[in-house]
Amino acid sequence: MTQEFNDSPEPGWGLPATLKIIAAIVVMIITGGAILYVLDILTLDTFKTLSIKTALVGGVLIVAGLVLGLLARSKN
Repeated sequence: MTQEFNDSPEPGWGLPATLKIIAAIVVMIITGGAILYVLDILTLDTFKTLSIKTALVGGVLIVAGLVLGLLARSKN
């Protein structure tokens, strides 16, 4: 069975993996933009606003992590 994998005629990562990498980069760019947008909208006047900022940024990062995890788990 190992020999079959070694004789595989497909070198490199292939198109699906390349598309997943591009999608991951796009998600990270959108996530960074969303974080900057949230930080720009909110001000650091009180601890309450700081807490809201932290929660929003954490939420965006969790969503981005879930999307990237699902992209990495899919087989195609």
